Amino acid sequence: MISRDHIKMVWMGSLFWTLAVWGSGVWTYQRLHSEFTAQALDRMGLDLGLLHLAVWLLGMLVIHRIGRWLERRFLIQQALIEDLQTQEGRNSLALRGSRIGIWDMDFRTGGTYHSAGMTEMLGYTPAVLPSEPAAWQALTHPEDHARAESALQAHLRGESPRYEAMLRMRGHQHAWQWILVRGRAVRDAAGRVIRVLGTHTEITDLKVLQEQLQTENERASIALSSIGEAVMTTDMEGNVSFMNPMAETLTGWKLAESLGMPVEAVVMVMVMDEATRKPAPHPATLCRTRGIKVSPREGAYLVTRNGSEIAIQDSAAPILDQAGQPVGVVMVFHDVTEARELARQMSWQARHDVLTGLFSRREFERRLADLVQDARHVGSRHALLYLDLDNFKVVNDTCGHAAGDELLKQVSFLLSEPMRKNDTLARLGGDEFGILLENCPLERARDIADKLLGALSGFRFVWGAHSFDVAGSIGIAVIDAEADDAGTLLSAADVACYAAKDAGRNRAHVYEKQSDKVGGGHRDMLLARQLREAIETGRCALFAQEIRSLRGKPGRYFEVLVRMQDRHGELMSPAAFIPPAERFGLMTLMDQWVIRQTLAALGAAGPDTADIRLAVNLSALSFQDPEMPGFIRSALDSSGVDPSRLTFEITETAAMGQLSSGVRFMRDLESTGCRFALDDFGSGMSSFAYLKVLPVKVLKIDGAFVRDLLSDRADRAFVEAIHNVARTLGIETVAEYAETPELIEALRDIGVDYVQGYGVAKPRALEMILGGI
Repeated sequence: MISRDHIKMVWMGSLFWTLAVWGSGVWTYQRLHSEFTAQALDRMGLDLGLLHLAVWLLGMLVIHRIGRWLERRFLIQQALIEDLQTQEGRNSLALRGSRIGIWDMDFRTGGTYHSAGMTEMLGYTPAVLPSEPAAWQALTHPEDHARAESALQAHLRGESPRYEAMLRMRGHQHAWQWILVRGRAVRDAAGRVIRVLGTHTEITDLKVLQEQLQTENERASIALSSIGEAVMTTDMEGNVSFMNPMAETLTGWKLAESLGMPVEAVVMVMVMDEATRKPAPHPATLCRTRGIKVSPREGAYLVTRNGSEIAIQDSAAPILDQAGQPVGVVMVFHDVTEARELARQMSWQARHDVLTGLFSRREFERRLADLVQDARHVGSRHALLYLDLDNFKVVNDTCGHAAGDELLKQVSFLLSEPMRKNDTLARLGGDEFGILLENCPLERARDIADKLLGALSGFRFVWGAHSFDVAGSIGIAVIDAEADDAGTLLSAADVACYAAKDAGRNRAHVYEKQSDKVGGGHRDMLLARQLREAIETGRCALFAQEIRSLRGKPGRYFEVLVRMQDRHGELMSPAAFIPPAERFGLMTLMDQWVIRQTLAALGAAGPDTADIRLAVNLSALSFQDPEMPGFIRSALDSSGVDPSRLTFEITETAAMGQLSSGVRFMRDLESTGCRFALDDFGSGMSSFAYLKVLPVKVLKIDGAFVRDLLSDRADRAFVEAIHNVARTLGIETVAEYAETPELIEALRDIGVDYVQGYGVAKPRALEMILGGI
């Protein structure tokens, strides 16, 4: 913009010129006056004053015109200067805001120019920033210098239209900055390079983002290459745009070959049902056409490039841009051949017995339940056969379990022969088999049972030098509209099978609700059956009752008690299931289970329970079993429990009944550190002399003598006698049925060592006692 000071300067200049011209006129006048005389002027008819005035006026006019011309020229030049300054300011601001610097290398002078924006970019001041090319090279990263120099020389030789390079330059704070250098050479008429002008653009942030993006892309590429999932992407037309190495492996197509091909031609899907071979919609097509995510699908197959089939699980999802619009589809699938085969095997194993290949108990019970529903709703009649091999234990005991397994396999094949197409044959457990005869009246069921028994009786099992006759017993239960639930029917057939055994074995027996012959032992048979199931399925539980010292002896002492849950989860009293267990020979099985579980609980308990001793009851059958000591030794060795923490309780009647073998039994295990207690002492009215023979450390006085001790002097005298004899022999005494504080005090006065009963503590779960609860 033109200021008033500028105008004043113009007019001052004009005045200066006016005075100069006036002075020049005066000088001219003097010169004329000296050269021309007044006469000459007179002859010319000129008046000197007028001449002087005219000259002066002419000079003023000339000076005015010159001043106006100078003013106009000044104003025009000033406006041009202001425009140039405004444009340069704008360019400078734009370049600085864009982080762009201008440079100019003059090959004639060897100097280098750089703009203020370039100075700010690198953090230098104009005085510090070097101007020589060699100094500029010193600011360039050593690893980038050769590449940048090569690009510059190529441009100078005319091999590239312009000079361009990305390099790192050291800033004022010694930090490397990424710079994009661009320039173009200026040549003279002869084609020689005289200058190179260009720009520096700082791209550090862009380079960092680029490197981060490249790193992420590399990570994604590595991840997609290394994962076990096959990944493919398509555009919105359904053409392949990417596939990872696993997708190449599974499909048989290479990425270069499949690019642009329809995805349905590369990933040929698929059948969803192995039986029907029904084609399934392609997941990528579903996703693309409907815009929905296709969740992982089971049962699909991929048809590879060579025509083979691979079991896969596949899914697809749309690829969305930043605006949320679909731009393609990503499909993911993986090989599940092994998993599907494993699932098929597990499904088969869940429904079949692994040893024999027959249906399992679970599948048998499911089919039995279906037949019960069919009989109730349709009125059909079916039959259930429960078969138990006779003397199977003889084969196991004589030749070992391998022989027993082989016998079961051969018997399974033998029993399959008479079966009809829709009949079901299953191994229910051990040497027990179940047979479902669909739409079979009772008489037809009897005939089939007889055929099965005949096939068994005509078969001899040979194992090495041994040969065994094979026989069985069959219980038959009718499935009709009045039939109970599946569990009750199975128990009824089991009861009928036991009745067949009681009647002489190798025969069939039909269950009848009103039959006295079967009903007399029905309850015990059912309880025995439930006990076996409870042991096998974990429906038995261990409790323990405290045996408290009356003499302040260290340690804690408990008796282990077994409880059984019925099918409804209710606990049953031992008095309900022990007699059937003894009748049907299950006590040894139960004793072994109790020993294993007790030792496992002691082994798993913490160090705070090291002072706890447990007493375990042994039945008469276990006490008479010659293999029981070996079982107990093996269980002790496996558990790592100190044998001195275990006491085995034997009833007096069991010990007296097998005195010689009982003594050997007790001395055999006594050598391990275990102790023995004689339970219910006094109930058999046996002689005290037996105590000298039996290696027992504890006498448990029968509760029948303890219960009325306060009111019956004879009971008190008998308890005192037992205690005195035991003390003489160095045997500790335990009084059972200690129900009240008064009774406990009386036992303390007698000198009894321990008391047990509800007056001391009620039974609690063993795991709670060992857990400190």
